[in-house]
Amino acid sequence: MAGFGGPGRLRRRGGDGQRHQRFADPDYLGVAAEAGASVVATHIRLGPRLPDPEPHYDDVVAEVCDFLVERAGRAEAAGIAPERIVVDAGLDLGKTAEQSLRLLRESPSLAALGYPLLLSASHKPFLGALLDLDVGDRQTATVAAHAVGVVGGCRILRTHDARATRRVADVLAAILAARP
Repeated sequence: MAGFGGPGRLRRRGGDGQRHQRFADPDYLGVAAEAGASVVATHIRLGPRLPDPEPHYDDVVAEVCDFLVERAGRAEAAGIAPERIVVDAGLDLGKTAEQSLRLLRESPSLAALGYPLLLSASHKPFLGALLDLDVGDRQTATVAAHAVGVVGGCRILRTHDARATRRVADVLAAILAARP
């Protein structure tokens, strides 16, 4: 567990379509700051569960980074410490499979924003499209995506298989911490 945030940083959680709308609530950030809570800023072009069949970006990485910096700035302005502001590229949320793959590959750019980086790749449709897999067959693809994300700076992983993800994170933490 060394080097990857220890217990409590990797959790198995169900989805919550409402979390994408919380920044729109004018009281949300102030209440979170007052409570000492962490917040997650997730990129999404449209509202949750709204179809976005042909999303277009001139530069998906730059546009997602700009969006996340703006949201994180609002959270900081409300009094939330930067280490309590988690950013999430929102893979598959208003993005094509290719755009989600590019964002995953560019995790170092997202990590360079300076906030804890969440990777929500577990069982996502872009992994299914890549390998023509049904949702129940995406575990190995998920583990591979998590490995790429961890190497790229993701430190919080949303997963359906906490044991496998923890093992991957622990092995990668050991590899990355190994002295030359």
